[in-house]
Amino acid sequence: MRWLSFCSVWFILFAATVWGRETSTNWPPVRTLNSLREISTARSSNEWSGIAAQIRTSIKVSCGLEPMPQRTPLHLEVLGHLDRDQYTVDIIRFQPFPGLFVAGNIYRPKGPPGRRYPGVLNPHGHWDQGRLEQTETLDAPARCVQFARMGMVALSYDMLGYQDTTQFSTLNPDGTPEKPKFYDQHVALFRDPGLQLWNFSLMGIQLWNSIRALDLLLEQPDVDAERIGCTGESGGGTQTFLLGAIDDRIRVAAPVNMVSHSMQGGCRCENAPGLRIQFSNLDFAAAFAPRPQLLVGATGDWTREMLEVEAPAIRDIYGLYGATDRLRAVRIKAPHNYNLSSREAVYAWFNQWLLGAAPTDALPEISNPHEPRSHLKLPADHQRPPEALTESAFIDAWLTGHRTALQALAPRDSKSLTALRHHVHQFRSSWWPEWDVNSKLNGTNHLTVREWPTQESKPLRGVVILVQPHGLGGDTVSEPVRSLPKTLQQEGFAVIELEPFQTGKDRNEAVVSTSPFTNFFNTYNPTVLQRRVEDVGLACRLAQARFGTNKIVLVGPGEAGLWCLLGAPLASAVVADGSSFSPVTDAAWLTPEKFLPGLALMGGLEAGTAVVADRPLWLYSMPSQFSTSWLQLAAKTEGIESKIRLEEMPPTDGNVLVEWIKNATSPGR
Repeated sequence: MRWLSFCSVWFILFAATVWGRETSTNWPPVRTLNSLREISTARSSNEWSGIAAQIRTSIKVSCGLEPMPQRTPLHLEVLGHLDRDQYTVDIIRFQPFPGLFVAGNIYRPKGPPGRRYPGVLNPHGHWDQGRLEQTETLDAPARCVQFARMGMVALSYDMLGYQDTTQFSTLNPDGTPEKPKFYDQHVALFRDPGLQLWNFSLMGIQLWNSIRALDLLLEQPDVDAERIGCTGESGGGTQTFLLGAIDDRIRVAAPVNMVSHSMQGGCRCENAPGLRIQFSNLDFAAAFAPRPQLLVGATGDWTREMLEVEAPAIRDIYGLYGATDRLRAVRIKAPHNYNLSSREAVYAWFNQWLLGAAPTDALPEISNPHEPRSHLKLPADHQRPPEALTESAFIDAWLTGHRTALQALAPRDSKSLTALRHHVHQFRSSWWPEWDVNSKLNGTNHLTVREWPTQESKPLRGVVILVQPHGLGGDTVSEPVRSLPKTLQQEGFAVIELEPFQTGKDRNEAVVSTSPFTNFFNTYNPTVLQRRVEDVGLACRLAQARFGTNKIVLVGPGEAGLWCLLGAPLASAVVADGSSFSPVTDAAWLTPEKFLPGLALMGGLEAGTAVVADRPLWLYSMPSQFSTSWLQLAAKTEGIESKIRLEEMPPTDGNVLVEWIKNATSPGR
């Protein structure tokens, strides 16, 4: 990746080509939603297609959509109808998830029966009135009316907490929802940090609602599925480029006032766990290439440099496909908006790419008297259906669906084991992109290690990486692990003692106690656990490169057992202390040093152990409540049950440990 010199790009700085005891691993600058970013780069369309696939995976994992929830019937209700001169409006409600009700409007052109029109999805931003805002800076109904008059079907739908989508709001004594400011209702949802173990977030549910709104639009008999556009402003712009990045059914896009190399989105519905560690809004918008896309910026917000920075960077990606004519950028002299000038630029773009009209910079909006907001809302007696779930009941139902999907991945045979490995890989590739075999190791990166080279008189039997849970400061582990390096060296092994991130003499308590849940920290920064496991994996890669062998054994005493288990895919064998393998639902997993976003959604450590059952594993000090059933199923499927060793007590004989490592690295094991 290519990064601007002013970026706080600390997340790629921890690899090594030079081993060194004295290298410090201090906490790098913390990235925030306002940190400057630059786009990922590629040398060919094939290379970019691979990056775009990584972007899609990252979005789905971060937003809790891996595995994708079941698409249940939408149960569309038309609860009101307006008949105007050239168009009609339906007041509708649908269920993107059973018991979750989202309201909106469908604007249709009047035309002969049987005709099919382009469809336009319209997610909205955080203006006071949401989908029904009618001000100078944003007139959402006017935009949809214009689309209908142009000959397109426009679907506008609520964010959670806005207008008619308030089922999670507190009730008044008469049973009606209380009506604080819509935005306050919106951001009050799903705030329990424990939900992030499932990557359950306001952003993820909002993106799911957009996916299902697109399903609804495509179900309409008068909509042409091959001509679908999406446009929204601010938070609706975020939904536009995220949906466009993961869903190829969107053929034309116009994200307004949101694609920026600086501010990435300030609402909880724009910040999911891990979403912008590797990628940024520039990447998400570029993932839409080579489909036609209009970028709209404004002089008065964070898109003020649209023509100088964001658009040229994204245009380079379009150029890889020979499709620079499919990207256009405009900058409106205005504050943060989707005003008349912005709308008219979008009308022209959609007119060209959805209706086949000649290119033009702007298409004038037809004079449109405001439709009273009350005409576009649900009837008062349909505000809260009796079958609408409460917030807690919805969360329970959502997580139950994920648990059911995970159980289907239990590795009972080779097919289900392959599916489980693919599922787990989606998470690992998002947590640790530096482990990709195509990523380059370079001399600017460092790990803190102590090396015990092999004796020159003996051939190399393998490399053992001893991960020290408390750094290289002395008596940090007990026998027999303490004497391992010297003994293994005498047996023909190279030994590397690794001091992972913030475990040694430079440990800073302020750093390791930083909450991953404050100020969207884990949206933009790896957690402490991610950093430590990243070091373990990079040490494996570097040992392979340095010694020219794939026989890499990880040994993790104490807390390092967890780090080694998570880093196991890059080793050929693992010995790990399992005392910290408590169930993922335990509150301990929410502490700053142990939190890993989405771990429960991956399937927890039960899935993590199962997918590495194709290599020798010795897990000791295993807690009785930790389930190894998937590990045993996977080992049986692989036919290597004899190479899996599970014990409740730690090893007491160093010779037994050495012999196990020798057997694990023996030829033809």
